[in-house]
Amino acid sequence: MASAQTEFEALGATVIAVGPTAPYQAQNLVTGGYPYPLLLDPDHNLGTTLGIGRQSLAQYLFNLAAWLRWVLAFLTIRRQGKITGHYSNLPGTAVVDVSGEVVWVHRGTGLGDHPKVSRILQELRRTISQDQ
Repeated sequence: MASAQTEFEALGATVIAVGPTAPYQAQNLVTGGYPYPLLLDPDHNLGTTLGIGRQSLAQYLFNLAAWLRWVLAFLTIRRQGKITGHYSNLPGTAVVDVSGEVVWVHRGTGLGDHPKVSRILQELRRTISQDQ
């Protein structure tokens, strides 16, 4: 997301990251140059509101796609950090229009299941074109 900051700004979009509970992770991202505001949501209220679910222990352990994403990240020197909050929290991404309406949500099915930045930009462009 940080690598696409210029594209998000050109679209007039505001990016906000929300994480579960670890202030040290937010501090590490900010110190490392992450350009967006980071909010903590220890009770998973935003995820619940957006319908971003949770996974069972069996889903966590036997999610082959998540393990494949982990291996690929490991091979490209990107590491999954310490899991904070709870392993059951799934990732998600949302696009919210200027009126505050949620117009698109990607609901992850396992750790590391994030949409490509190009998909997020596509949804932003679609939302902007509908607003005009």
